[in-house]
Amino acid sequence: DPVASELGSECKLYTPTSAPRMVASFLRSKPDIVGVGTSEAGDSVGLRLLHEARRKRNATFSWIEGYSFLDKRFMGQTDNPLWAAPDLIFVASEVIAWELKRLGYTGEIIVSGHPFYDICRTTHPPPSEEIVFLSERSDCISGDLKLDDDYTLHGRGTSGWRTHIVIEEFLDATQDIGIPRRLQIHPKEAGFDYLAYEKEFDQISDLFTATAESGIIQPRPPGHRPAHLLHLVRPCLAVGITTNALTEFALRGSPVLSILPRNEEYVWNDAIAVGAIPSVSHRKYIRPVIERLLSSKPRTEVLDDLYPSGAVDKIIRRLDECLLTSH
Repeated sequence: DPVASELGSECKLYTPTSAPRMVASFLRSKPDIVGVGTSEAGDSVGLRLLHEARRKRNATFSWIEGYSFLDKRFMGQTDNPLWAAPDLIFVASEVIAWELKRLGYTGEIIVSGHPFYDICRTTHPPPSEEIVFLSERSDCISGDLKLDDDYTLHGRGTSGWRTHIVIEEFLDATQDIGIPRRLQIHPKEAGFDYLAYEKEFDQISDLFTATAESGIIQPRPPGHRPAHLLHLVRPCLAVGITTNALTEFALRGSPVLSILPRNEEYVWNDAIAVGAIPSVSHRKYIRPVIERLLSSKPRTEVLDDLYPSGAVDKIIRRLDECLLTSH
């Protein structure tokens, strides 16, 4: 963690257990400042820690990287979207700041940018003549994401799962495009979820690897963590739904496209919401937009405005000030 490493001995990282006594024990240590990540999980111990820390008048902060489900990030098991909101919130973009204010948050907000996006801006992997599709989980804390009445995409009718529907639309739209297609599996997914599409992708990578010899998806060895895909290649196009990885690819110089099964999902990603990442939600537009993106030069000006650079420096500077005033 770049922020923790910069703070050095002043910062202690904790992975909380589910035991309520952990919260009390931690606060008895009288920390100068308590920082906790957000969670959509109502039973999150981190949110309970934030709430108790504020109640005991400890300085508190959090950091939000994405725009989606902001009304649930600090809700816990209550109906109040700001139940566990800290004194200070670092956010990756101005869009997130606007939404927090709309929810009624009156604490301090600092638009810091995103530390990993800063890395993306300075890393230039070699180009790769392929189209990468970035999968996403079709289940979340709010419930399973499946075909609904408001979906404008329906896939082939063989699966009702959100990601499968979009994959099928993508595969059909690019069937004869003449460029290798690779499926990049989300780190929290199993490659076996996509066996039905194994023969249509030229490669399936990350948690599971498609071997050219056998054509069988094989799990990677236990304990093996491959280098992050973004350090390896710069595809001629990256396609996904609402994953933040689209922004990462765009900042590294690849054209990107969001294919939404229903238009209303554009608000799940702030870069898509402001138009910094193009999106389509109807079948007839998928192929034409892909062809246009393949023949155009990617631009990052809107993304650079949305996510300012220098995130770690901004976070460290403000936390240093908090530590000084707490002594």
